[in-house]
Amino acid sequence: MIVVIASENERKLVEELGYDKYPVVVTGIGAINVIKSLKNISKDEQIVNIGYCGSNHLPIGEKVVVGISTLLHELFEYQEQPNKTIDYPNSKIVCYTSTDFVIKTNIKDPCVFDMELAFICSMFDKVKSIKVVSDNLDLHSYEQCIED
Repeated sequence: MIVVIASENERKLVEELGYDKYPVVVTGIGAINVIKSLKNISKDEQIVNIGYCGSNHLPIGEKVVVGISTLLHELFEYQEQPNKTIDYPNSKIVCYTSTDFVIKTNIKDPCVFDMELAFICSMFDKVKSIKVVSDNLDLHSYEQCIED
Protein backbone atom coordinates (compact mmCIF):
# COMPACT_ATOMS: atom_id res chain seq x y z
CA MET A 1 0.00 0.00 0.00
CA ILE A 2 1.21 3.48 -0.91
CA VAL A 3 -0.27 6.75 0.32
CA VAL A 4 -0.39 9.47 -2.32
CA ILE A 5 -0.71 13.16 -1.43
CA ALA A 6 -0.38 16.20 -3.65
CA SER A 7 1.57 18.45 -1.28
CA GLU A 8 3.59 18.34 1.92
CA ASN A 9 0.89 20.23 3.85
CA GLU A 10 -1.36 17.16 3.44
CA ARG A 11 1.08 14.96 5.36
CA LYS A 12 -0.64 16.01 8.61
CA LEU A 13 -3.85 14.45 7.26
CA VAL A 14 -1.98 11.17 6.67
CA GLU A 15 -1.01 11.15 10.34
CA GLU A 16 -4.47 12.17 11.58
CA LEU A 17 -6.10 9.37 9.56
CA GLY A 18 -3.62 6.73 10.77
CA TYR A 19 -1.86 6.01 7.49
CA ASP A 20 1.59 7.26 8.56
CA LYS A 21 3.01 3.72 8.79
CA TYR A 22 2.83 3.40 4.99
CA PRO A 23 5.18 4.88 2.39
CA VAL A 24 4.04 8.32 1.24
CA VAL A 25 4.54 9.75 -2.26
CA VAL A 26 4.15 13.51 -2.65
CA THR A 27 3.23 14.06 -6.30
CA GLY A 28 2.81 17.79 -6.59
CA ILE A 29 -0.46 19.39 -7.68
CA GLY A 30 -2.13 18.46 -10.95
CA ALA A 31 -2.14 15.87 -13.70
CA ILE A 32 1.39 16.20 -15.06
CA ASN A 33 2.91 15.95 -11.57
CA VAL A 34 0.76 12.88 -10.77
CA ILE A 35 1.75 11.10 -13.98
CA LYS A 36 5.47 11.86 -13.61
CA SER A 37 5.52 10.88 -9.91
CA LEU A 38 3.56 7.63 -10.20
CA LYS A 39 4.49 6.30 -13.67
CA ASN A 40 6.97 3.72 -12.37
CA ILE A 41 4.70 2.23 -9.68
CA SER A 42 2.96 -1.06 -10.53
CA LYS A 43 -0.68 -0.56 -11.56
CA ASP A 44 -1.55 -3.41 -9.15
CA GLU A 45 -0.32 -1.43 -6.12
CA GLN A 46 -3.04 -0.36 -3.70
CA ILE A 47 -3.16 3.43 -3.54
CA VAL A 48 -4.68 5.51 -0.76
CA ASN A 49 -5.10 9.10 -1.90
CA ILE A 50 -5.46 11.56 0.97
CA GLY A 51 -5.87 15.27 0.53
CA TYR A 52 -7.75 18.50 0.71
CA CYS A 53 -10.64 19.25 -1.60
CA GLY A 54 -13.16 21.93 -2.31
CA SER A 55 -16.90 21.35 -2.09
CA ASN A 56 -20.01 23.01 -3.37
CA HIS A 57 -22.13 22.16 -0.29
CA LEU A 58 -20.19 20.06 2.26
CA PRO A 59 -18.90 21.94 5.31
CA ILE A 60 -15.25 22.86 5.75
CA GLY A 61 -13.45 20.22 7.79
CA GLU A 62 -15.74 17.34 6.79
CA LYS A 63 -13.93 14.10 5.94
CA VAL A 64 -15.38 12.09 3.05
CA VAL A 65 -14.57 8.81 1.38
CA VAL A 66 -14.96 9.20 -2.36
CA GLY A 67 -17.17 6.69 -4.18
CA ILE A 68 -16.78 7.90 -7.76
CA SER A 69 -14.02 9.86 -9.46
CA THR A 70 -14.40 11.63 -12.78
CA LEU A 71 -13.11 14.65 -14.65
CA LEU A 72 -14.88 17.99 -14.40
CA HIS A 73 -16.09 19.20 -17.76
CA GLU A 74 -19.07 21.49 -17.38
CA LEU A 75 -18.88 23.15 -20.80
CA PHE A 76 -18.66 20.13 -23.06
CA GLU A 77 -20.11 16.66 -22.39
CA TYR A 78 -18.50 13.56 -23.82
CA GLN A 79 -18.62 9.84 -23.10
CA GLU A 80 -16.42 9.00 -20.15
CA GLN A 81 -16.42 6.01 -17.83
CA PRO A 82 -16.27 7.26 -14.21
CA ASN A 83 -13.89 5.42 -11.88
CA LYS A 84 -15.30 3.67 -8.82
CA THR A 85 -12.95 3.69 -5.86
CA ILE A 86 -12.30 0.56 -3.83
CA ASP A 87 -13.79 -0.31 -0.45
CA TYR A 88 -16.60 2.24 -0.75
CA PRO A 89 -18.56 1.40 -3.91
CA ASN A 90 -21.77 2.58 -2.22
CA SER A 91 -20.43 6.02 -1.36
CA LYS A 92 -22.49 8.68 -3.11
CA ILE A 93 -19.67 11.22 -2.95
CA VAL A 94 -18.39 12.14 -6.39
CA CYS A 95 -14.98 13.76 -6.73
CA TYR A 96 -14.63 15.91 -9.83
CA THR A 97 -11.03 16.40 -10.88
CA SER A 98 -10.23 19.67 -12.59
CA THR A 99 -7.05 21.03 -14.15
CA ASP A 100 -7.53 24.27 -12.25
CA PHE A 101 -8.89 25.46 -8.91
CA VAL A 102 -12.71 25.34 -9.00
CA ILE A 103 -14.38 28.58 -7.86
CA LYS A 104 -17.91 27.98 -9.20
CA THR A 105 -20.02 25.11 -10.45
CA ASN A 106 -23.43 24.28 -11.85
CA ILE A 107 -23.43 20.92 -10.05
CA LYS A 108 -26.31 20.83 -7.55
CA ASP A 109 -25.63 17.57 -5.67
CA PRO A 110 -23.08 17.72 -2.84
CA CYS A 111 -19.67 16.74 -4.22
CA VAL A 112 -15.97 17.49 -3.91
CA PHE A 113 -13.35 18.87 -6.28
CA ASP A 114 -9.64 18.16 -6.55
CA MET A 115 -6.86 18.26 -9.14
CA GLU A 116 -5.45 14.71 -8.97
CA LEU A 117 -7.83 11.83 -8.20
CA ALA A 118 -9.20 11.04 -11.69
CA PHE A 119 -5.64 10.82 -13.00
CA ILE A 120 -4.60 8.53 -10.14
CA CYS A 121 -7.65 6.30 -10.76
CA SER A 122 -6.82 6.08 -14.45
CA MET A 123 -3.37 4.71 -13.60
CA PHE A 124 -4.23 2.20 -10.84
CA ASP A 125 -6.84 -0.51 -10.32
CA LYS A 126 -7.09 -0.28 -6.51
CA VAL A 127 -7.60 3.27 -5.25
CA LYS A 128 -9.18 4.51 -2.05
CA SER A 129 -9.57 8.25 -1.55
CA ILE A 130 -10.18 10.17 1.65
CA LYS A 131 -10.70 13.89 1.22
CA VAL A 132 -11.00 16.70 3.77
CA VAL A 133 -13.00 19.74 2.69
CA SER A 134 -10.74 22.78 2.87
CA ASP A 135 -13.02 25.34 1.24
CA ASN A 136 -16.33 26.00 -0.43
CA LEU A 137 -14.91 26.97 -3.82
CA ASP A 138 -12.86 29.82 -2.41
CA LEU A 139 -9.12 30.08 -3.06
CA HIS A 140 -8.53 32.34 -0.05
CA SER A 141 -10.19 29.82 2.31
CA TYR A 142 -8.07 27.02 0.81
CA GLU A 143 -4.86 29.00 1.32
CA GLN A 144 -5.88 29.74 4.92
CA CYS A 145 -6.61 26.07 5.56
CA ILE A 146 -3.24 24.83 4.39
CA GLU A 147 -1.42 27.50 6.42
CA ASP A 148 -3.09 26.36 9.68
